[in-house]
Amino acid sequence: MKRLVFILFCLYASAAADAQYTWLRCYGDPNCTSDILPCAAACSGNTRLAVAARLTSCASSPLIGTFACHYLDHNGQVLWKKVSYENRTEITTDIAFLSDNNIAVEYMQGETELGISWAKFDTLGNLLFNKNLAGKNMVSARMICNDNAVYLTGYLWNPAGKATGVLAKYLLDGTLLFVKYYETTGANVYFKGGFILNGSLFLYGTGRPAGYSGSMGMIVKTDFDGNVLEEHYYQYYDCIEYAEVLPNKRIAAIMQSNDYPASGQNFVYFFEQDLSPAALFRFYYVDANRHFTLTHSADGRVYAGGYVHSPSGEEDSYIHCFTDAGQYLWTRSNRFPTESDRCIDLCSADECHLWGVGWRANTIETVQRMDPDAVAGTVDTVALSFVIDTNYQMVHIQQATLVTAQYNLSDTVVPLILDTSLTLDVLCVFEAPVNYPGCVPTALHTQSKNALNCLYPNPSVSGQILTVPSLSGCRSYIIYDLQGRIILEGVSDERGNVRLMNIMPGSYWIKDKLSGESNYFIRL
Repeated sequence: MKRLVFILFCLYASAAADAQYTWLRCYGDPNCTSDILPCAAACSGNTRLAVAARLTSCASSPLIGTFACHYLDHNGQVLWKKVSYENRTEITTDIAFLSDNNIAVEYMQGETELGISWAKFDTLGNLLFNKNLAGKNMVSARMICNDNAVYLTGYLWNPAGKATGVLAKYLLDGTLLFVKYYETTGANVYFKGGFILNGSLFLYGTGRPAGYSGSMGMIVKTDFDGNVLEEHYYQYYDCIEYAEVLPNKRIAAIMQSNDYPASGQNFVYFFEQDLSPAALFRFYYVDANRHFTLTHSADGRVYAGGYVHSPSGEEDSYIHCFTDAGQYLWTRSNRFPTESDRCIDLCSADECHLWGVGWRANTIETVQRMDPDAVAGTVDTVALSFVIDTNYQMVHIQQATLVTAQYNLSDTVVPLILDTSLTLDVLCVFEAPVNYPGCVPTALHTQSKNALNCLYPNPSVSGQILTVPSLSGCRSYIIYDLQGRIILEGVSDERGNVRLMNIMPGSYWIKDKLSGESNYFIRL
């Protein structure tokens, strides 16, 4: 018994020691044959992260957008990656862990007209099957998954040029049960995703009740066969972009508005179970801001993420945090130093970790593992001054407007030809020790790791620039190899940019000449 207790203690201490470190990693192809842009992420506890992405192109590889997904462990190591280089559009839009321990990816695919599709992988990266609703000009959104089914959401453009909401239901083995569309006279209907609450299915997006003008945020309650039970509309808000059910059964949502005076602004809303408004937060920045996603943790924290356009013309990612009761807690900026960065998706499955995925201005994917207070890597390098308003008006309208019809379309199989030749290198790493209250024993907080470790490709290109935050303000530096030989000396610019010139591939240290510190390690 004592031996068992000791083993369990060692396992806990090992996990806790790892858990106290947060990190940011950048992933990309150093040869720029295809840049990777994440679209969605899903986490399995604090041990695995699955990312759905799309590939873009450099001038040498004109890809419009192709299927990509990959699977990471808790330290950011890429366990496997899957891409398709087929000559058709294959853009991933969502990813989820299924109840049978496999991974589902929703994407849209087509050579001329797009169709909604999904693929199923096991956790070793084997493609089990893919299914397609192809050739009907459909746009995919997000999935809804329960113990026995996968629901695909999105919309299609009908012959009259109007958007029509689409819902498809598959069993976990890939059997198609139905495809339904939802429309109303003279108005667009977009489904952006959905959730399950109290034995019902809820679809959110954009619609318009009869007798009103202008698009509205919409939540539609249906049974598991897609039959409409209730419709809820929210005036002055064009669209519900994303929503999740919280542990206390409230719903948290991201809403957008293009109506004056809130044009281009975004809102975080909390709804009661009956879909009546409970709490509202309007976040306004000096320039446009965009919410992309929302997530919640097991202990009831709610995180909303996105990015803003700063006055300098760059983009700064951020995270807002709330309680599940609708109390605002804090805002963090997660901007990568001196470079634009976009937060695209967030994921939190427990009270110890928050994952964030996005991309930098040069379309390099970023992945962060943070503590519950979003302390990680380069957090808080930029101060973002949001105006927070909790008094904005909302009109809740409940009305039966939608017309539902069965879509007479059987699924087809368009082969998803996968390639593993994509080079997905780790281009930069930032690690930092942090305190996880309630997750890590206090005695372990004193451990430390290297502060920053950046890996940059293609060093022989003249003018290659490395950004070193501690060298900002025109500081003298020395670059030397592991044998202590000086390779390059110079002075950084105001932002800490260092020109690497024609340094040959290898491992090097950067030293601040004034302070003598050598805590920046580079592998070229």
